[in-house]
Amino acid sequence: MTQRASRNNRTSMTAADIAAASRAYPILGFVISWYARGIQVDYADLEALLDLAGFRAYIPSKPTKRNALRRGIENWLKARGAVRGGVDGAIGEDDDDDAETSSRGGRANGQQGTLVRVSSPATSDYAVFGVVTEEVDMATLGFTHDTNLRFLLHKKSGAVIVTTDRRGVDQVTQSDTILAEIQPHWDRAKRTIVGKDISRMLVGIVQSLEPVDMGTKGGCYFALADKENAVERLARLVAALPSTSKYKPFMTVLGVPDEAQWRRQLTKATKVKLDADLHAMQLDLQRFTDAKPGTVKPETIAARLVEYRELKERAITYRDLLGLWTTDIEQGVAELQAAAAAVLTSDALLATAASTVPAEAVPAAMPATAFPVEAVAVAA
Repeated sequence: MTQRASRNNRTSMTAADIAAASRAYPILGFVISWYARGIQVDYADLEALLDLAGFRAYIPSKPTKRNALRRGIENWLKARGAVRGGVDGAIGEDDDDDAETSSRGGRANGQQGTLVRVSSPATSDYAVFGVVTEEVDMATLGFTHDTNLRFLLHKKSGAVIVTTDRRGVDQVTQSDTILAEIQPHWDRAKRTIVGKDISRMLVGIVQSLEPVDMGTKGGCYFALADKENAVERLARLVAALPSTSKYKPFMTVLGVPDEAQWRRQLTKATKVKLDADLHAMQLDLQRFTDAKPGTVKPETIAARLVEYRELKERAITYRDLLGLWTTDIEQGVAELQAAAAAVLTSDALLATAASTVPAEAVPAAMPATAFPVEAVAVAA
């Protein structure tokens, strides 16, 4: 089992270890959930991984023009240090493509932030991306916003115009320079699939397994045991996805016990164990029965009687818990107790004879009734 060293030098199980341990007994199915934050994977690489896993049909669409440009702008701002903190990695995770959205970076000393504001009116041929600088005056609790940079995306052609003019489109060299700087980030964003895309893809794959939704907001599902092969392939796919997050992507697959089958299996295994213990005790006692009279210590027989009683008590416990048939075990224990008592009785007779009659006077075969014998207490 794979384990990792923790900070206090102890070891901890991985998600895969926990999942494997939960399938060590009969199961009805699996509870599935996953962590996919920070995933950034090239479209071609994802395509290859899906082919390998057998889920090629579920590959997400490439980012839309609008989402790709927005991600490219955010990536460019991060590279310039204009946006600090925020989402994992360089490429952000979008809101719905049809809604007006914004992305907020971290603030330096809690006083300044940068936003990418998106406006895409249905009546316009352009979607506008405004890079907004927000400053906060902590003394007066006032906000100041400045928009010195805009990107205009033509919705049909995908062409982009950069302007630093608040009133319109300028043709200054600075705009061309900015567009040249953002181009590689934009190109990368066009072919990069991010965490939200992956989560939607995973939901689609899981839904193909005809699961039961375990949560009100999704993200946790139950799939029947006959889907195990597909579930395992999906878990390996998630684990292979690259991420910029400090936590690697994973899928947790926990087995749900089949109580009825587990009970039948446990009952069968328990009966086998009890039978084996009884047989071992019978063989052990046979050694004492075959031994020369007087060579077996009473303490040894007393210890065996305790073991016999414990076996009977254990059998009764399992009988009550599992409905196990234990009549043969109880009868076997009774026979062991009687045989052990016979060994004690035989040795007691011999000891009594040796202490009251000279050895040469003791007949070779002497009736048991010729000597008083202490009663031997045997646990019922």
